Amino acid sequence: MKKTTKVGIASREAYKNRTIAIAKGEYVPAVDEPKAWFESLDAFSQAEKIKPLDATLEERIKRLTKGVKVSQDEDLGDEAIL
Repeated sequence: MKKTTKVGIASREAYKNRTIAIAKGEYVPAVDEPKAWFESLDAFSQAEKIKPLDATLEERIKRLTKGVKVSQDEDLGDEAIL
């Protein structure tokens, strides 16, 4: 089942005014309103072209790290040893 995300198209000024109204508490977005906003359909299509590249990168990272055990060395603190 594919996940559907609503997107909105608004001018930069309209988006700015909406964001400020939300921050001031003057406007509360409805649950079903878009979570992602774009200035134009062209901007949205550019973002959609990038998405498959991100998915490809995530898959490559998963394949490269498959079977890698990560452990923590007490002397190194937060740094991990692969």
